[in-house]
Amino acid sequence: MNTCLEITIHLHYCDKMKIGYLFNKRNLNLISLKKHFDISPTVFYPTALISILFVVVVLLVGKPASIFFSNFQTLMSSNLGWMVTLIINITLITVIYFGLGKYGKLKLGGKNATPEFSTFSWVAMLFSAGMGIGLLYFSVAEPMYHFNNPLSTDLNLKQKITHSMNTT
Repeated sequence: MNTCLEITIHLHYCDKMKIGYLFNKRNLNLISLKKHFDISPTVFYPTALISILFVVVVLLVGKPASIFFSNFQTLMSSNLGWMVTLIINITLITVIYFGLGKYGKLKLGGKNATPEFSTFSWVAMLFSAGMGIGLLYFSVAEPMYHFNNPLSTDLNLKQKITHSMNTT
């Protein structure tokens, strides 16, 4: 009798090996029994087709698509910025409500499931991911901002580069 834990969308205990990703409890190795990615064809293929068609159409149309998206971004930011802020705040309040309410104690994975990582480890991972994203984004974005918007307008290219890096 082979005792294993099948890892898919849900965690299931199984007595025999099934096709999928199996975690052998005895030697703690992840065994992949599939040769390809585990995808849902009804979700993946239509989504991939729509995405590819969208990119191809935008590339073929060219300048009018660029003008459309630029105008759309201006319209959204100038007329609907309040709605974005409202949706973000409602989402945050909803997440806090469910997290601190009775659903915050809901155990995922079944009755006998135990967390793979401690709370401290989760907080450390979230902090590390946030720092990594921030450092990667702002290491490029901030110098480019200062390069495109220098404090002095009478700078040549080399001075603008030096100014943007020094300001950052």
